[in-house]
Amino acid sequence: MPLNQRLAVLVLASSIVSAESASQELRAITLDRETKQPVADARVSLLGRRREELDSARTGADGAFVLRAKAPGKFFIQVRRTGYLAEETDAVFLTEGEIRVDTLYIASAKGVQNVESIVDREMFRLFGVTASSLSSRALILPQHVEAVRRNSRTASDVVMQKGPSYVRVNGAGTGRVCYQIQGSGCAALYLNGQPIPSSTDIPANDLEAVAILRQVDVQMTSRHNNGVVMLFTRSMLR
Repeated sequence: MPLNQRLAVLVLASSIVSAESASQELRAITLDRETKQPVADARVSLLGRRREELDSARTGADGAFVLRAKAPGKFFIQVRRTGYLAEETDAVFLTEGEIRVDTLYIASAKGVQNVESIVDREMFRLFGVTASSLSSRALILPQHVEAVRRNSRTASDVVMQKGPSYVRVNGAGTGRVCYQIQGSGCAALYLNGQPIPSSTDIPANDLEAVAILRQVDVQMTSRHNNGVVMLFTRSMLR
């Protein structure tokens, strides 16, 4: 059963092998999402339904760890490591005697901060506002994009899966898209800080991050009265 990938800093590519014993195990290697190198000395926990800790482990020099459950059921995996985002997966289901073999990718907190800084700089350059001055801002970070990239053809597919509930995506994956923020008309669209036609879509493989600004949060000209969607590619953020 594939793992839910709602939290983009934790991407678990799953495979299951048979087990002769009755124990349930999760065997994984933890890798840095950007460098693909092992992450050593991360603390990984297996949590129960009520988020109680059932087992824990430290990753070795090769990034490997093993978590064991005394009984089958529903679990969550939490990972913490200095310099990385502390996150938790959605539910992981282990059946009786199952051994699940995974690769765990985690995102550097420094890398995320760099992306946020670039996005904030572009917001200020274009609209004269900073993220801290907004009542709300939706930001789809690289790890969020990565979590759904395999299931997405275009940027609109990513926004449809990872964007806030108040954004409606019409024409996702068709090449002519309309982002409707809180039921308004099509939002203005920017690519790497430059305005582009609002119907433009780009390949998901090129996308790195998205910022969504509601009109009520940003004092924009009348031509932007339906809000703004800002797309950023890898070439802009790396």
